[in-house]
Amino acid sequence: MKRRTTWRCSRALHDAVFSDRCLTFLAYVLGEARSDAEVGRIFDEVVVQRIARTVGPAVARSAGTIGDEDGTSAAVARFLGDLLGLDLLLAVAGRHPDPEMFAHRRRPAVASVSRGASGS
Repeated sequence: MKRRTTWRCSRALHDAVFSDRCLTFLAYVLGEARSDAEVGRIFDEVVVQRIARTVGPAVARSAGTIGDEDGTSAAVARFLGDLLGLDLLLAVAGRHPDPEMFAHRRRPAVASVSRGASGS
């Protein structure tokens, strides 16, 4: 069950982050943040930290880090990096997101935080 919840969370995150609207917004933020650090700070607080807080409980359950703030933060960073990293860079570069590749990326991302958890 823990893994299933994390899988659903990863799929919903892919759907949101790789939507045309979100990618357009991200491209804007990337362009503006270089000349206006406040834009980057606000994006971090409003978007990045919110994503981390949203996936945190599912990741903590899956990773077995409930109550361990440092362990959960590390697991969330690993999960988001595995899940979004390369594909997000490619999408920002203009490559159309590939749903089959997303499914392929979700497996190791979910597994990376499920290794320490008991049960599946």
